[in-house]
Amino acid sequence: MYRILNEPAIFMLDKARVEMWYNDAFSVMRNIIGAGKGLWGILHDGFLGMQSWEDSMPCAGRLALDVHQYIFFDQDLIRLSRADQAKFPCDVWSKDIQRSSIKFGPTVVGEFSSATNDCATYLNGVGAGYRWDGTF
Repeated sequence: MYRILNEPAIFMLDKARVEMWYNDAFSVMRNIIGAGKGLWGILHDGFLGMQSWEDSMPCAGRLALDVHQYIFFDQDLIRLSRADQAKFPCDVWSKDIQRSSIKFGPTVVGEFSSATNDCATYLNGVGAGYRWDGTF
């Protein structure tokens, strides 16, 4: 599998233009290696969520969706009890991934963490604060 762009901030861009760029890039790749052969292309969900890609690129073939799942980037998940945080990936994310695998195609979690807060120095940017203590 080959991901050509990691974590594009599509929520700040025009999704249609990014999708067109992905299509063009994967076409170049397939023209070189041949359709149905070689590498699978991976596109990142751009932090829009898996459901936003359900009807995208229906004829692309050999394409997978990559999502990055983190509890500590979501204020609502940070507030959950440790027990609920531990269950959340299996109870919720697994269903989302199953749905995406049916509606879009192969879906992988390319990055994840068991961390439950964002207290690492500069994780959110220099001087940006932290979600867990309300300073972000």
